[in-house]
Order: sequence, then structure tokens, then C-alpha cells
Amino acid sequence: MSKRLFVLLVNLQILVFFLLLFYNCVDLRRYPYPKGVLSSLEKAGENKMELIKVLDHYKKYPQDSLKYRAACFLISNMKGHFSSKRIESYPDLVKESFKKIDSLTKVIFFHEADTSLFRFADYLHNILDTKDFAPTKGFVDSLIKRTYPDTVDVKFHRKKVVHFEHFVDSIGKELLFNIQTENQTNGIYPDLKNISCNWLIDHIDNAFSCWKKSPFARDLSYNEFKNTLLTYRSMNESVDTYSSYINNYFYGIVHSNDSLNLANTVRRLNFATYCLDVFEDNGHKIGNLGFYDILQFYKFDCDRHSEWTVRVLNACGVPAYLDYTSGYFNRDKIHYGVSVRDTSGIYHHYSPKWQQLGDYRHQNELSKMYRNMYVKQRCPRTLASINEYVPNTFKNPYMKDVTEEYHKVTTFSVPYKFKKDSTNRKLGYLAIFSPRGWKPIAWGEIDYDRKKINFEKVPVNATYIVGIYDSNGFIPISNPLHIDFDRKVMEIAPNNNPITLRLTRKFPLKYHLIEFMKDMIGSKIQGANSADFSDAIDLYSIGSSDILDFSVKALPISTKKKFRYVRCINNGKPLNIATFEVFSSVNQNMNIVKGSEPSILSEEKLRNVDVGLYTKLNGNLLPSSQDVERALDGNLETYVTTFSIGIDFGSPQHISQVRFAPRNANNGIVIGDNYELLYYDKRWKSGGSKIAEYNFLKFENVPENTIYWLRNKDHGKEELPFVYRDGKQIFVNER
Repeated sequence: MSKRLFVLLVNLQILVFFLLLFYNCVDLRRYPYPKGVLSSLEKAGENKMELIKVLDHYKKYPQDSLKYRAACFLISNMKGHFSSKRIESYPDLVKESFKKIDSLTKVIFFHEADTSLFRFADYLHNILDTKDFAPTKGFVDSLIKRTYPDTVDVKFHRKKVVHFEHFVDSIGKELLFNIQTENQTNGIYPDLKNISCNWLIDHIDNAFSCWKKSPFARDLSYNEFKNTLLTYRSMNESVDTYSSYINNYFYGIVHSNDSLNLANTVRRLNFATYCLDVFEDNGHKIGNLGFYDILQFYKFDCDRHSEWTVRVLNACGVPAYLDYTSGYFNRDKIHYGVSVRDTSGIYHHYSPKWQQLGDYRHQNELSKMYRNMYVKQRCPRTLASINEYVPNTFKNPYMKDVTEEYHKVTTFSVPYKFKKDSTNRKLGYLAIFSPRGWKPIAWGEIDYDRKKINFEKVPVNATYIVGIYDSNGFIPISNPLHIDFDRKVMEIAPNNNPITLRLTRKFPLKYHLIEFMKDMIGSKIQGANSADFSDAIDLYSIGSSDILDFSVKALPISTKKKFRYVRCINNGKPLNIATFEVFSSVNQNMNIVKGSEPSILSEEKLRNVDVGLYTKLNGNLLPSSQDVERALDGNLETYVTTFSIGIDFGSPQHISQVRFAPRNANNGIVIGDNYELLYYDKRWKSGGSKIAEYNFLKFENVPENTIYWLRNKDHGKEELPFVYRDGKQIFVNER
């Protein structure tokens, strides 16, 4: 290479360098945005100009100065937000189907002249409140008949429902046939590189419009506005749908003549969601359709329902947040819900679709509560040192602790004796019990100077354990700690006194099952010889002692009269029955079938058990509801929800006994199952194993004053530790 050519190349490189430097300087002078915005623009790649168009759109008009601030807020905090899935394009069929179903929903259920909406919605809530019970056409029919006593009215509304069901069924088949899963792509799609100018301008304009006209938002401060109405995402959902589009569909439902009544607003949207969510459980998941997820063919879980609801509420001017817990106190599950603001500025929490506002029956089951924010928060992801392990539960940098909105809380500290190591550990964790191991639900900052870990906003009336994380996972560093309702912290440590435990359960009674049980008190067992029960005679009235422990009870029937028909009927409330079998002590010359054995829960009951011989009477079930045969299958884990259950024996029979059990989770002691008792002494230790002969177990020579864990090694998943006081099991974190 000649010397002249070499010099020329060097000069050319120098020129290119200064041109690039000049370009960058010009770029910065041309776009003098806030530092956070500039940082985001540098990461936006080819999408940079789309975001600049948004900023310039608002910057050039003085009247849009607040919108410009809003755009700067969104863009500067957009780093880290992304969609985990993206739909390249929505098939027209999806959009048209949503329009048709939305239109039909409004015509059928939200006509201005139809004042019966809330009556019908109330009864649908009664269905949904049972949680595990899927509403069938027959059950909805019975509810409609109770809601609308007039025959013409019944036919009219039933015609509406039939029309609706037929329509959505046909659309469902079309959608399944037409939607191609390859239209969906998986990965990480950063908002900075994918959100368009038109989409973001539409979103900002819609948010400001709602702030101005919505009665729930008019008094919002700018700070609260930008964290609710202005925020366009709660998780990693697709955000392709325009906010004005969502507003057009749902504003009329969310805001009605009684729009200042937040409870009715929630009820209306819940009901609309129920109507739109017509394909649930009818097929396979077809991918993340973002806003159109409501049309999917798989079970729409609480996270997606809540995320979807927050998006709709904020797009319609009702300030809302997505809240979640990483663990229930009494079961190994997570949960998402919605917090929605009323006109006085108070936030109310509920689970969309099935829960009405003000229904807090399950709130005390939730442990620590967190809120997904748009701006990064002070949390483990942002507090931990570079080399410190952070469990998956706490890797979300946008989680804000809002436990005080849900529970009575306290602040406390525990000793920390370890020195700093190579990880420069900054955090300790508070955990609750899980059958899969201790589950962290809160973090605390380590104070090395005072040698302690500080925990804030901790729910009272619960039992915890403190630990740290290393390469082997969670390591407990304390004994179990119980915080009582008065915020007193008590350590639970075993002593050397051996005791004997008599155990009847591995998991406490469930609140909703107790409520179902209470509804059955006063139910009648009747005998009759006419199929319409016009000659019915009451044979037994079910009391609280018959169903209190959810065991199988033998109900004595004292009558010499014979009956062809026997039924159990309730006074207007559903029966939730796991076992309903009829027996006779007289030789009936019928097939003898082994029935359900009455439960034996103590030595006293073992001594007093009725050893008489009984024949289980076979017959045909009277039609009353779907799956009613589950009450006769001898399996306590199956049940039927019905208003009555009855049997036709074909001819009159002598009735001596009815064996009966309410719906339950079968968490008592199951005869023949293998159990192991564990107790906590710095780790879980075995206190012995037994095969159950009766519906109770006895374990001897077990250390006193610790927490115990009874495991069924054959069946079931629900287990919860307990303490033993005055001969009784007291489950920790029972709710």
C-alpha cells in the first residue's frame, strides 16, 4: 500500500468519526428531551422515530403540556416493559366475532328498558360464588324460574339465553377452525421497539378524556392518574388493541345511570365478562390474543381475568390496579385480583367475574399483597446485590407492597448472626408453609451493624419462618414464629416432654364448605308414595350436629310406614351433598350392596357404633340435576349441587337409616390410607407412620410445644401444620 493511499484512508476514518460525533450532537440538540426519555430513545432502535413523533405531537402545542409530560413519563419508564407474545395480525373473524358477541350481549342483557338485569346478575353471582360449580343450562333454567316467576317472562328470558348460546357455539366452531397458531410468535417484544406513534397517542388522548369526564377519575391527582388511567399494561400482555376501541365497547356498560355506584359498575362489568367469556373450557388454548383473550377456548385464569379487567376499567376511566399474592396462607396457590377506586378515593379489592364488591370472605386467606406498577419499585430485584440470588417470586422489579390495604400488619425484627460473605447478601426472607417446602412471601433488609433483619407490613395472626437463600435454596435460620392479633411475636420451639396426639384431620375445614353446610341445616328427608311427593312425610330434619365435622353420619329413621320414594330437599337453597344412601334393617329380598360406613372419629364413638345389619336400598335416581349419581358413588371427594335429591325404589320399602355427608374435601382420616406425622425441630423430623383403622389416628411419645404436619402418603395434596393444645389440633394460618 502506498504512503499516499494510507494517509487518505486515515483521513477518511477521522472524517467519519467527526461526522458521527457531529450527528449525535445534532441529534441531542434536535431532541432536547428529559434524561430518562433520551435513555429510552437510545434503546428504541428502529422504533425511535415513532416515539419521537409522539413527543413532538404534544410538545408543539402549549395546551398539551400535561400530555407531553405524560408521554415523557410513559416513554422514560418504558424500559423493561415487554410483551411475551405477539399476534402479527388479528384474523378478521376474531374481530367480527367479538363485535357480534358484544352486540348480542348488550341487546340481550344491557337494554336500557331491561330493569331485570341486576336480578339475573345476582343469581349468576350465586352460581359463580360456588367457585367449583360450573353453571349448566338446567341450573340456569331453575334460577331463571326463581328470578322470573311469570311463565311468559321465563320463556322470554330463556329464549334470550338459548339464542345467545346457539350463536356463540357456532362462532366458537368457526374460530377453532380458522385461527392459526402460527399467527402467534413467542419471545420478548420490548415496548420501546414495538409501540407505534398512533397507538400511544390514542392511548394518551383516551386517558386524558376519561380523566376529564369519568365521575370516578375527575378528582385524581396527576400522580395517581399516571399510575392508573395512563398506564397501559399490568403484566407482559399484548397491547395491540387501541384504548379508544376498548372504551367504545365498554364505556356504556361501566358507566350507567347509577355510575356513581361502584358496586353496580363492577357487577355490570362482571356480568358482561361472564357473557363474553363464552368459550371457557371448550377447547385448547390458541395463543395470547391480548384484549381478545376473552374469546379464548381455555380456562381464563385469575391473572388473565384480572389483567384484562384492569385494562378495561382504566380505558373507561375507572382507576384500577392489578394486585397479587405469591401465596395463600392456607393453600399452595397464587392469586391475582383487581383494586378499583371509588369516588372518595378508597380502593376496593375483588376477583373479577365471580366476586362482587364488598365480598371479602376470602381476603384473610391471602398472605403478603403486591401491586404491579408501571415504574420500578424498591423491591428485591432492585435492592439485592449483584451476586445475590433472588427467588423467582421477587424477580418482578415493579412490585409494590400494599399489604396494609388488605390486613392488619406489624413491623418486627429477628436476629441475624451471619457475617458478610462474597455475595454481599442484603436480604432475608419471611416464609410460610407449603407441602413443597417453605415458601417465601416477603423480604427484609439485613442490618449488619445491629445484627438483625427488619420486616415491614407483616400480616398478624399468622405463623412464619425466617430464612436466607444460597446456591442450595431456602435455608431456615429461625424457629417458627407466630404473630398474634395483638402483634405479639412468639417463638415455637419443642421441649423434651413427650405427649400423645389424637388426630382427625390433615387440613382444616374450609370456609366456603362450612357456608354450604350451614345452608343445609333444616333440610328435610321425606318419604312418599306419590311421585310428585304430594303425600310426603318428613322423616328427619338435618341439624348442625349431623354435618358439622363433614363425616358420614347414620341418620336414624323411626317409622313403620313404607315408602316408594325418598328424597332430601332444602328450603330454596342448593344442597351440596357428597353421600346420600338409604338403608333398611328389614330383609327386603333385594340385592345387598355395600354402603358408605359411618365415620368413627374417637374411642367413644368406636364403643357406641351401631353394629346392626343394614341393607342398602337400590333404586332409580329422581331427575333433579346433572351428575346427581355422584352422591351414591361412595366417594367423599365427589358431590352434587342440587335443590333436591331423591330415589325411586320401584315399590314401597321400609326405611331404617339414611347415610349422609355434606360436600367436603375429604381431608379427614381415610380408613386404609398410610399417614406419617412430622414435627419441627430445626428441620422436619418423623414422629412415626400409621395405616388408619378408623377415622382418627393416635401418635405417642411426640415432642411437645412444636408444630406438627400430618401427611397422607397415598392421597390428596392439601396439608397444613398445626399445634396441639388441650387435646385439639389448631391449624396454623387457618382461615
